[in-house]
Amino acid sequence: ARCMNLPDLLPFLGAPDISPMVEETRTQARAGRIDNPAHLADARVYLFSGTDDALVPRAVVDALKAYYLHFISPEHIRYETGINANHAMITAGFGNPCTAFAAPFLNNCQYDAAGNLLQQIYGPLTPPAEARGSFVAFDQRPYFAPQQAIGLAEEGYAYIPQACRAGGCRLHVAFHGCGQSAAQIGDAFYRHAGYNQWAETNRIVVLYPQTSAITTRVLGRTLPWPNPQACWDWWGFTGNDYYLQSAPQIRAVAAMIERLEAKN
Repeated sequence: ARCMNLPDLLPFLGAPDISPMVEETRTQARAGRIDNPAHLADARVYLFSGTDDALVPRAVVDALKAYYLHFISPEHIRYETGINANHAMITAGFGNPCTAFAAPFLNNCQYDAAGNLLQQIYGPLTPPAEARGSFVAFDQRPYFAPQQAIGLAEEGYAYIPQACRAGGCRLHVAFHGCGQSAAQIGDAFYRHAGYNQWAETNRIVVLYPQTSAITTRVLGRTLPWPNPQACWDWWGFTGNDYYLQSAPQIRAVAAMIERLEAKN
């Protein structure tokens, strides 16, 4: 109720107070459970809030920007608020109408969010071109214990540009949103979110790790709990350490990154 507006379930109660979050960040860093936030000083951040986003109010993204400003200089943050978009991954030519809120949650707003994001992070890039590289499906199961109900799918994906087949490329991790796993929307996100065309011309491998939905069976009925929409864990369904380096999803993706770096 501090992060979303779901009027029939969790009416928005106003944006969260970031002060305890900033202090928690510093506390966990002192304890060695996360990296030193001083290393964020040179990071570059891209934030987006569509004017028609009814699910995550602008005030929440404003709070996120305020959080980052404790660790990152203002000139390193780009905050886009001028697109009349609903809650979705925004593209320059694929998906639903811009103000729609429906699967696959990719909206054609004639705005290249992926391209703007990548250029904010990496600096000026070569213009995009047709993605002629390879989509690779890989087994995610070696990266998490089978007995762990951590909401990861058996299969993940990566896009390998033609120029990266011999290695020597950068790596970008693209996390899909809730309701956007391959099991839910097929290849819509990892083929059409907009990253691959930029990756093709800028020697960037794109990793698309995948989640899976978690529901609960009680008395013969399936209950939509704790993660029916296959979200990444941003509220703690995998454990109280979900935001620390020890978190199972974070450990799994970190291991995928290390494997790709070793190959690259």
